[in-house]
Order: sequence, then C-alpha cells, then structure tokens
Amino acid sequence: MKNISILISIVGLILITGCDERLNLDPHQSISTNQAFETIDDFSYAINGMYAGARSGNLHGGHLMIYPDIMADNLTRSLEGRLTHTTLYNWTVSSDYYLMEGVFGQAYMVILRANKVLEAADEYSPADDSEQVELDHYKGQALAMRALMHMEMVKMFGKAYSLGNASDLGIPYVTYTEASYPGRDGLFDVYDLIMTDLNDAYGLVDPSATSKDQFTRTAIAGFQAKVAMEMGDYTTVISKAKEALASVPVAARRNFYGVWKDENKDGVLFYIAVEKKDGVTLGVNYSQSSSAGIKSEYVCSYELFQLYDSADIRLTSYITTSEFEGNTYNHIEKYRGRSSSVEANPTPNLVDLKVLRAADLSLLVAEANMIGASPNPVEAEEYMNAVRFNRYDTTMISFPPLNNLDLLDEIYLQRRLELAFEGDRLFVLKRLGLDIERTADGQYADGSGVGADNLILEASNFKMQLPIPQSEMDVNPNIKEQQNPGY
Repeated sequence: MKNISILISIVGLILITGCDERLNLDPHQSISTNQAFETIDDFSYAINGMYAGARSGNLHGGHLMIYPDIMADNLTRSLEGRLTHTTLYNWTVSSDYYLMEGVFGQAYMVILRANKVLEAADEYSPADDSEQVELDHYKGQALAMRALMHMEMVKMFGKAYSLGNASDLGIPYVTYTEASYPGRDGLFDVYDLIMTDLNDAYGLVDPSATSKDQFTRTAIAGFQAKVAMEMGDYTTVISKAKEALASVPVAARRNFYGVWKDENKDGVLFYIAVEKKDGVTLGVNYSQSSSAGIKSEYVCSYELFQLYDSADIRLTSYITTSEFEGNTYNHIEKYRGRSSSVEANPTPNLVDLKVLRAADLSLLVAEANMIGASPNPVEAEEYMNAVRFNRYDTTMISFPPLNNLDLLDEIYLQRRLELAFEGDRLFVLKRLGLDIERTADGQYADGSGVGADNLILEASNFKMQLPIPQSEMDVNPNIKEQQNPGY
C-alpha cells in the first residue's frame, strides 16, 4: 500500500481490503462510503468489512504479528529463505521501508471504517429497543477496533509509556472521517484516548454476546488490562484481567495443540476469522512447504529453543524440527495451517488469527501482583501456575518453591515461552526498558550456521521505535516535522 496517507485513507473508499482494491465486495466484507446506512443490516456489513481490514497481511494477518519477534530475539533469519524483512532484522530500517507504509496505511483504513460506523450510528434512528441494543453493539465494536488499531500503532511508532515523558509524541488519534492533515498526538494522550474508547466500548457492546470472532465485553476487558499494563496501572490490570479470565480461562494442556490447528478456541478471547477466499496466510511469513520439506525464512532462535522443556506442550505446538536440503531447522509450526479434521485439503499457512488469549492475561495478573505497589506473591504464583501447570506434563517435571525474585523471573520466562511468535516480545522488552540481546547462534537446529550481524540494541536506542513512513510525511504538512528522533 505505497504512498497511502491518513488523508488519502479518509477520502478513499472506506472498505478496501488490504492492498486488493476491489470495489465490488460481498456483503460479508464491506459497505462503501457512498452507500447510506439505511437499515441495521448495513451496520452489520460495515462491521464485517472493518474486521476484514484488520485481517490484512499488513496487520494481524502478517506484518503486525511477525515484526516484533524479528526485531527482538525470538527468531533467527534463515539464509535459505526468501530473505524478507532483512532491514528490520538488521535494525537498518529507514522511513521508506515498505512494511511500515503498509501497516500505517492499512491501520488508518481500518480506523476510517470504524469511524464511518460511529458517525452513521449517530445519525441513525433505531426502530425499537431491540434495534437500539444492536446498534449500540456495533458502536462498541467500532470503538474497540479503533482503540486496538491505535494501540498497535503507538507501540510500533512511539516510545513505551513507561519510558516516555509529556513531550514525547505518539501517533495521530483519528476520530472522524472528513479529510484532514492530523499531526501526532502526545504519547500519554494517545494512551488516554485508547482507554477512553475501550471504556466506552465496554459499556456499549451487548453483554450477552459471546462470539469470539468479534469484540465482546470479555475481550474488551482483556484489552483494557493490556493497555493498563502499558500505562503502569496495575490495579486495573488485575481487576480487568481477572474479569476476563472468569469467562475465558487459560487453555487446558490437552486442547492446546488444537488451538493452533483451529480445532478449538480454548483460552482465546478474541480472534479474526480467516477463510480460504480471504487469501490471508499468516504462516507464509515464517516458512513455505514444498516437496523438499519446509523452507523457512525465520526459525526459532537457538537460545529460545533451548528454553523449552521436552515436557512442555508448547515445544511441539510452536516448533517442528525437520530437514531441508541437507540441513536441520527448528521451523515455526504455530501458523502452518489447520488440521485436516477441521478442513479438507487445508490451505498451507492459513489459520484464524488469535489476537488475545487468556494465558497472556493470566501472566499479566501475575506480573502486576509482583511489580505493583503492594506485591502479592501468593496470587502472582497462582496466576503464573495457571499457565505453567497447563503447559507441562507434570508427571515428567516438578517445580521447586520460588523466592520473590525467582518468581518474577519465572513469570517473564513463561511469558516469553507462551507468547513467542505472537508479536509480544519486542514490546515486553520496551516496556521493561531492557536491551535486545541476541546470541551469535545460527539458523540450524543445533545453533550452527550464520547468526545475526547485529546482536545488541540498547533500550535507549532510537531504533526501538520505527520511523513514521516517508510517504505520510511527504503529503501531510502537520506531520512533516514530527519524525521520530534519529531518523
């Protein structure tokens, strides 16, 4: 999506799906800007189109998920692959890098779709109370998506909230559809606006809604907890995450492998559904299948691989070790496709996009209980163990008692093991003010091969934030002088 700015997004067709600029979309995908919202069904179509935008390969269907692990220490580039995202992997990104343009443009396109729903809802007169409930539910989903897109963007282009100050910039927080040239809002202001949208969304969505492929009250509570963690509001982290976990607990070990094969949605609070016709294959960013075996672009780093115990169900759920052209690799298994029991002749690398899981929230509760003003190690260990005891075969492994320092280290270890390859690692390091530290190990399963050229990126380095795309700066005079320092 080259040279797409916020202005162009606002005046363009509201529901372009990714970079596939199809103007005639099915009702389950879109409604265009020049169509009036004449019935309540029109809102349903528009909401579906909003989710279709988030499904894009530029967002949760691809780049948004993989880049935080490429930049950090969970993945190692395979020289036998297509050598994608090399500049990102080497920390040599410039403002004209295509990944940022795609993410930036597509995220604001989804925000535009959400804002169109909200503006139309303000002008729509429901026929009865039932229709009002339905309309409010659509408004709540639009607000939640607007918040989610801005949250993903500010984490990418802004400093971590914990390391920021009042003069730091976030990203433009857009709440309208008219053409304009918005400048960047303050970092802290962006987070306040995200939380405001989530709070409003929570009050609007139908509390009886349970479909995990759309925003429910449970999912919104989970996102409130995640934003609160970024903001250092540990009381809210604990209360909102517990609320969400009361409805969707951590996935049981026996179901865990099936989560990644779309056999079940145990422990998933929010996912974006993907069908064959969508053409979105998240797993292709990691590897491709061929008659010669799995050809990987990025493999599990040898350092991370060694952290998985043989009794850990995540080892086989996330990683598969096999040979390709005479060398053995620890390939990423997590997104390689559905099982044949779910879909006959499953498309390689195509799975539903799991955006928020209960294990993430349980580990947030554990961490917040350790780093908050009133540490509660008993509860911290309880919520950490809700993940740990559901991942290991406890007949094969036992866990010794932990002191408080070891407990916090174990919580961070379990977060890394659990959320690997889900776009989490970079942001944890940023939030904690930690350097990215890679080992010199190579791409092969035993750690041999060619490692990364650059091994350490200090937490204070400007490259921890990606640059605002040059294409946006070229057309938007109010953002032209607001590039991230260092670029």
